[in-house]
Amino acid sequence: MGDVYRARDERLGRTVAIKVLRAALNADREQWARFLREAQAASALQSSNIATIYDIGEQDGADRHCELAVRGFKDRVGMGVNDGSTTYYIASLHGLRGDADAAVKHLAKAVELLPALARVRAGIDPDFDPVREEAAFKELMAEAPASTA
Repeated sequence: MGDVYRARDERLGRTVAIKVLRAALNADREQWARFLREAQAASALQSSNIATIYDIGEQDGADRHCELAVRGFKDRVGMGVNDGSTTYYIASLHGLRGDADAAVKHLAKAVELLPALARVRAGIDPDFDPVREEAAFKELMAEAPASTA
């Protein structure tokens, strides 16, 4: 759905991930609405089990959101929850690939935070990588205030 870049928030001195909706999808209002719903769902929750959203906006005609940058990409699984119409990416697990018991317990903690979702369907997807492996990152220096939180 989007391309993810690692950037530096110079004002707050932190590394962030900026997810930019792909150009082909940016004009599709349904995809844009899904992108917005995902960011809103994640930003409404605060937990170490959920990727923190710092900001959402538009820059140079592209919609984007800024979130916690996650390290340890090769040893990670992701979690999505589904409310019947949209799947929201909400959790990133570090060091748990191959440890199903620990992964399920970690995911359960994230699911406990989602009482607003009528139906929750969670799954471990070892191939889902919202922030590309470090070697594949496109480096950006976030200089403009609109480009970071």
